[in-house]
Amino acid sequence: MAPPIPRAWRRHPFAVEAWFDCTLALTLAAPVADLEARLSPGLRLDAFGPHAFLAIAMVDTRRMRPAGWPSCIGRDFHLVGYRLFVRRRTGDGRELRGLQVLRSETDSNFLTITGNWMTRYHYHLARIEWERNGEGDSISSRSNEGRTVIETGPRAESAALPEGSPFTDWREARRFAGPMPFTFSYESETRQMITVMGRREGWTPLPVSLQAWHSDWVTATFPGVNFQPAAAFAVESIDYRWERGTCEPVQPFTESA
Repeated sequence: MAPPIPRAWRRHPFAVEAWFDCTLALTLAAPVADLEARLSPGLRLDAFGPHAFLAIAMVDTRRMRPAGWPSCIGRDFHLVGYRLFVRRRTGDGRELRGLQVLRSETDSNFLTITGNWMTRYHYHLARIEWERNGEGDSISSRSNEGRTVIETGPRAESAALPEGSPFTDWREARRFAGPMPFTFSYESETRQMITVMGRREGWTPLPVSLQAWHSDWVTATFPGVNFQPAAAFAVESIDYRWERGTCEPVQPFTESA
């Protein structure tokens, strides 16, 4: 049996840098009550009226490496992340808006191993295929838990929101386009929240029209939940950095705090 991974290793012990060639994010809406069961302690859903949101984001990542290391030693791979839009209250009373990590997929054995050593992002190895051209994007991620597929049209300000979206226009949808300033993962052994701040340059998402989507993992994880596609965005050529993680005991989240 392999020795347990030291707890301190799994708290994002150093900052990381990467270049994002392209990011495509699909936002799915569902009633708040249908998603609350997946919340970690100390978090509440970031709601828009009666709706809460799950994001599926795909990233074509280049030259990921510890911050300050030369870019030539960085690793290239695809990432798929499943996240809830949430808020949390800090010990000093600040309210942070961010994403709760549910699951991550990558086509890199290296990242699957090291990512689960250094984070609680729940990495799983997957076969990820991404076809990109002027007509749109076709993405497929296949893992032991099934397949996630997203197909979109070209990127354009004139792209229509998905039919039935809770948003009335792209301005409203932009609030849930990601990435959020913070990512949260819960350390159940100590009842602490690990918070990672993300920094990026030039994040200007372009709307894309959604043509089709399906996720076996989402269906199995949220049985009976009727997700409504809310919006889809794409962003290209982003310099990104994750800061070292910070840990803090979980604070109760009350509106009167």
